[in-house]
Amino acid sequence: MKNRKPEAQIGEYKDSPVITIFINDNDIFKFTFGIGKAEAIINYPDETKSFKNKSIN
Repeated sequence: MKNRKPEAQIGEYKDSPVITIFINDNDIFKFTFGIGKAEAIINYPDETKSFKNKSIN
């Protein structure tokens, strides 16, 4: 049976909203970021995908 990915967690840091997401569907490896970084990632989807694809080849 394949593991289910952990749900993203919404929280707060210094009175600002943050999201914690998990790496490789593992609840041990995670990172947290705020609205600014989320917006930057969303604004560059093609570049982010290209970066990921070049990095694994």
